[in-house]
Parts: sequence; structure tokens; C-alpha cells
Amino acid sequence: MSDGKNGNTSKILASIAIVFSLIAIALSGYLTTVGGVEGPQGETGPQGETGPQGLPGGGDGYSLDSADGNITDAVYVNNNGDVGIGTTNPYNKLHIMANSPAVRFTETDAGNKNWTIGGYLSGLTFSEAGIGDWLFISEGGNVGIGTLNPHNKLHIMDDSPAIRFTETDAGNKNWAIAGYLSGLAFSEAGIGDWLFINEGGNVGIGTLSPENKLHIDGAINLNPITEPGAPSTGFVLYCDSADGILKAKSSAGTITVLANP
Repeated sequence: MSDGKNGNTSKILASIAIVFSLIAIALSGYLTTVGGVEGPQGETGPQGETGPQGLPGGGDGYSLDSADGNITDAVYVNNNGDVGIGTTNPYNKLHIMANSPAVRFTETDAGNKNWTIGGYLSGLTFSEAGIGDWLFISEGGNVGIGTLNPHNKLHIMDDSPAIRFTETDAGNKNWAIAGYLSGLAFSEAGIGDWLFINEGGNVGIGTLSPENKLHIDGAINLNPITEPGAPSTGFVLYCDSADGILKAKSSAGTITVLANP
């Protein structure tokens, strides 16, 4: 009889073991599905390496770093739409900051001719690649054409420096002031040189070789005037309105008749 009871007990225990096994399998599947129970937080690990330097400044903006990660070469756009190249604080719509900042223009329909506007020698230069600097503005505001060292507001340097004026309301009549024969010539295009000042200061009218302070190649027309006062030195030449006679008056007040009409 006890053997029967023991057999039944064994069967019951075996059944209970099977039930617990099934429960354990079910719980294992559930825990796997939900990811398991999170364990306790581990200890803090060692500090990682320092990351790249961030953008300076306090405003919002957008930057494009250079390939080497050098922030000074970045393109930066602030909230106003101002673009900075080499700077994260652009003051204009385009602000370029560098040791030699420049903008290059390539004219593709002219054989890829290249022009540059750039900062140079503490000024602004306009140049053509392979040719040289055409125009330069110094930090003092002097403009040099053909020179990087303008000494005046406009300084032109060339083998034959000249300025041309075109009078549009006179049929495009052209006048020029030019350096010529080591002097300064005032001329009209198609006519010739009207006035010339040589390097010694002699003035020629109608001649490029003045031999005296005033050298006129041509006639002089003197309108009659009343007798002038005596000059401090030398003579004053005049046509006397009283009698139409050409006279010279000295510093002593002496009048000399030069010609009767």
C-alpha cells in the first residue's frame, strides 16, 4: 500500500516539476521579448579625447569647415545672410579675411582671361593675371594707375601717361592732358598740341620747344585796357584804351611806346 502511495507522490512531484519547467520556459521567452530587466548602472568610464574646436561667437549661424578641419578656412553664414570666408563675424554680404584676400574673375569667352580684386600692401589692387596691377587704391585713398605707390589722389605712371576728356555735346570732341617729351602737353585729338610746359617750366603755345617762360608761335591779340599800375618788377605789356597804342610800363612807372596802330 505504501508502495502505491509513493508511486503516486512521485508522479505528482514529476508533474509539478514539468509545470514549473513550462512556466520557466514561458517567462524566459517573455523576458527575451521585452529585452530583459535592466541591470544596475556601471562605474563611469575614463574621459574621451578632446573634440575639435567649436565656432567662436555668440550668434546662430551655419558653417562649412575646410577639408583639413581648420576653422579659419571655413565659410560661415550668419542669420542676416552675410557670408564670411575666413571669418565667423562678417560685416558685409561678403566678407573675406586672409593675409592676402582676393576675388578672382575668369572671362571664359576671352580665352579664360583672369582678373583679380585683392588686398595688397595695405591697399586694394585691381590686376590682370600675367600682366600686372592696373589700378591700386592705397589706405590713404590715393589712386595709382600703373603704380603701387601713388603720391597724390590720382597718380598715373606710364611711358606716355595721359588723361582723355570726351565732350559728348560737341560731337565727341576729344581733349588730352599727357606726359610728352619730358613735359606736359594739352592737346586736341586730330588737331595737335595747344599748350606745352617743359621740365624747366617754360610754357609754349603753338610750340613744343619753348625757349622762354612764355614762347608763342603765332599772333597775340591784346584787347585795349586802361593804363595799369606799375608792376613790382620788370614791365607790364598792354594796349592803352585811350589811344590804342601798344605800351610797356616799367616798375618805375616809365611808359614806353612799342608800336602805333
